[in-house]
This record gives sequence, C-alpha cells and structure tokens, in this order.
Amino acid sequence: MGSEGAGSRRRLAAAIADCDPDVVALFDVGAGDALALATRFAYEWVSGSGAALLWRSPCAVQAVHDDPLPASVPLLPFDRRSLLRAEARIHGRPVLLYAVRFSAERGACVRELRGARSRVQGRTPALLFTSGPLGRIGFDDRGLRTVAASSDGEMRIHARGIATAAPPAETPGRHRSDHNAIVAVAVHGIPPPQ
Repeated sequence: MGSEGAGSRRRLAAAIADCDPDVVALFDVGAGDALALATRFAYEWVSGSGAALLWRSPCAVQAVHDDPLPASVPLLPFDRRSLLRAEARIHGRPVLLYAVRFSAERGACVRELRGARSRVQGRTPALLFTSGPLGRIGFDDRGLRTVAASSDGEMRIHARGIATAAPPAETPGRHRSDHNAIVAVAVHGIPPPQ
C-alpha cells in the first residue's frame, strides 16, 4: 500500500467495517494487503493488475479471469493493465464482477477503455468497478449504469440488472485515500430463489 503501509490499511479496514459490503473492489493495493483485509473481514478474494475483488455470501465466485487490455507498446508484467473478471452466483443466479484500473495517460486510457467496453457487453447482471480518468465516457450503452462515484469522479461503480446500495457520500471508502482506493456495495435486487 505504498509508503503509507499499515496506516492506509487501517483506514481501508475502517471504511470496510463502516460499509459492511458484500462486494469490495480495491485499487493500487498489493496482493498482501488485499489478503490481510480479506482475512480480517472473512472475505474471499482475488488480485490482479492493480485491482483486487473481495466478496462474501451471498456472492459465490466460480471462476476468475485476468483479461489483458490493449497497450500501445510492450509493457513489463507489472505495468500491464487488465480487466479483472469474476464469474459469480448470487442466490444461485449468475452475476459478473469486474474491476479495472485505467492508466492516467489519455492515449493509453482510451485504448484500455475500448478493450474493457468490448468485454463487458452482454445481458448477464454485472457490477463493474472502475478507477481512472474516464471523464464523461461511461458504460451506459453496454447496459451498465453508473450507480455511485467518488467526488472527483475517478472511481465509479456501474451496475447492470442489479439493484445496489452504495455507501453514503461521506463514507471514506468512496474516495481516494493515500493513493489507494476502495469502492464497496451491498448487493440487493437479486432475490433468493423461492
């Protein structure tokens, strides 16, 4: 977690404890810190390319994919961007969970955004967590409406076919914190099977 170490992890832990979410996306957090937070709050988790997803019941993940996004030049493995995708079931119904951290450089971000947009098409209910300078570009034409955003617009939660409850605006988890970011939601709107 950068140079902030345990202090940043404590702030992230406090945000998770305050929100009590079913699904969490972390950005700019190392795998060790993601593991520590997942262990502390009894989440299952996966990490890849600048993002981590954490989840708990009623969400059950069956498969995880780290799909590379287009790059203009060959990159070192730790510099590449990818779309982290988890195939999940909530109350027995399929849901896709995505997390992606876009590059700050405009040209690279545009290529990554195009790659991500091509991969999130479909009708399956989904949650997409994004971090990066998207500006006005979104995923509405892919059926993913923005349901929450940080005050600076850098982090967003998009949903398709799922009602969500996002943390209130004043929750620290909705904002960038010491170069680390967290977004969290409670999953609603997929009723348990009768």
